[in-house]
Amino acid sequence: MYIDRLNRLAKYMGRDQLLEFLKMSKVDYYSSRSSYKPENTLSNFIKPFKESEYFKTIMTIQFIEDTEKVVSWKLTECLHAAIFREHGAADIGFATLCHGDDAWITAYNPNIKFYRTENLVEGHDCCDHQSVSVTEVHERLFSPEINFDED
Repeated sequence: MYIDRLNRLAKYMGRDQLLEFLKMSKVDYYSSRSSYKPENTLSNFIKPFKESEYFKTIMTIQFIEDTEKVVSWKLTECLHAAIFREHGAADIGFATLCHGDDAWITAYNPNIKFYRTENLVEGHDCCDHQSVSVTEVHERLFSPEINFDED
């Protein structure tokens, strides 16, 4: 019913405009819902994805790297993505579910950066999430072991 209503709205206002409003709404929602506190660590952000029965029910998650500074994981199954794709509304699914992920983690802790290059709802075989503390990004980029002058 939700997808049908959004598809009907798209007919009235145009799909591109609907998607843009949904994306703006998602960013606004996360920005207003989360706010930084000192206890907002990467470990605490990821904890519900590991422990919540809700996430365990709707997603299959494989953690690749799980440290205090870096968490990388593959989401290989997502019930929400499957439903939106099944109803021909992958673009709406992305706008309502996935688009705001980086805004969410930035509002939670601006010292954590979020990266994703693949997404199930867009047709990839996984969502490849990586969250990295800013200090870890700095250490990785400016590590003395890396010699950029070598051929």
